[in-house]
Amino acid sequence: MIYRSPPPFLRASLVATALGFAMAQLGAQTRQEAVPTESSAKLEGKAANNHIFAQEVVNEVMADNPDILALALHSSPLGEKPGTEAQVCVASSLDKIGEKDSAGDIAVAAQDQLNIKLAPLGKITRLKVAVAFRDGSGRILGYCMISFPNKMDKLTAHARTLAILELLARKFPDQASLFKPTT
Repeated sequence: MIYRSPPPFLRASLVATALGFAMAQLGAQTRQEAVPTESSAKLEGKAANNHIFAQEVVNEVMADNPDILALALHSSPLGEKPGTEAQVCVASSLDKIGEKDSAGDIAVAAQDQLNIKLAPLGKITRLKVAVAFRDGSGRILGYCMISFPNKMDKLTAHARTLAILELLARKFPDQASLFKPTT
């Protein structure tokens, strides 16, 4: 199934409503710092050591959306189909790079799901959105996890997620672009 965004008049309304609610509800709330310090950057699986285009996009989305608590992109190695046991975390605001996906994470990509639920993130409860994400041609690239503050309602989280999915589809023309080296 190809990802189709809502009609322009509805999309603009949803985004404006979502942004208005989010800013009003969240005020000055900020996320926990997700970028590792220089001293911890030498450890395996650190986002700071992940020099691929997907990580650059995650960092950009996090910088542009300070209310997002965490963002991760999961995909399979080149040549492997997303939504299989080969799927791992390829880019993240948390230090989870290279971790294998659970059966539930794999199912999100394999079955083209969108799930929104409350879930723990460290010592806090967050609104977790798990959704398949696509390239510019509509092909599923893998699984995207976005964590919003639990004060956000599900409709706002859904609208914000759609906007981020559209951005991801514009940034990634194909699966290979996820892994393009950066400096």
